[in-house]
Order: sequence, then C-alpha cells, then structure tokens
Amino acid sequence: MNDVKVVCRQLGFRSALAEFIGIDTKDANVSVVMSKVNCDGTEPDWESCKRGDDNCVDDTGAQAMCEPKTGGVQALENRQHVSDEGSTETVRCSEQVGDPAQVAWYHVRTGKRIDSGKRFELTGLSLKITNVQLNDAGTYECRGVSKRRYLTIYVNDV
Repeated sequence: MNDVKVVCRQLGFRSALAEFIGIDTKDANVSVVMSKVNCDGTEPDWESCKRGDDNCVDDTGAQAMCEPKTGGVQALENRQHVSDEGSTETVRCSEQVGDPAQVAWYHVRTGKRIDSGKRFELTGLSLKITNVQLNDAGTYECRGVSKRRYLTIYVNDV
C-alpha cells in the first residue's frame, strides 16, 4: 500500500484506496512502468522510492485504486482483513456510511454488486463469507448514499 500511496499522491488524487497484486503483465494492454519498487509512503513522487534492478521477467504486476479529490462521495478509511481459506469471516462496514437499509456491497475488482446467496450473507452493515476461497481475496466496497468504506481481504492458502 505504501507504493500505491505515492502513486496516487503523484497523480493528484486525494488518497490511495487499494492495491491489486497479481495483474497479468503478459497482456499487451498492460504496461509495466517499474519493477522492484519499495516506497515507505512518504516520498513526494514515484521516482524517489527505493528500488532494485529493473528486471520485469515474472509477468506479475500491481495496479492502484485512488480516491478522486472531487465528487460528492466521501471515502472513509480502507481497512484490511486477513482470512484463512475455508474459514467463515464477517466484515463490518462503518455506521458512518449511513442507513443500513440503503447500503450496498460491491466487489471492486469485478464491479459487481454482492447479494445474499450461496456463500455470501448480508445483514445490516455486515458481510459474511462462508467457506472463504482464494478468489474471495480483494477489495470490497460498502457503499452508502454519500459515504463509502473499502475493506481489503487477504486470504491465506492453508
């Protein structure tokens, strides 16, 4: 996330919301800018970050999700949650988002709204995932009328 903070700040965004790791860089439409970057999050720009040799051979990259400076929706802090594969996990949105009856959950990577059913259960401000799978990893958006919260779920392969 420290790398993403620097990228978003340099591009003029308000803040960093999420980092997506594991992007397939073999796709001709995905550009690799720099490899082996290690920012501490306070650098003024991407070029100021420490880095190793620029040797992009592993075909895996990362992308950033940034919060715009303008727009009528306020993003609350991004929370992180670690789960084990096969476990049952419940993550909760903040009451600051608003009326639980007007809150919707989205999986940011796919852009799809999450509804109760199968392994997902929505109750008020809570999202419960039963039998967590590796592909459940990612950033989830709890969207209210004027505020949003992002929760990034990491899944340990056990």
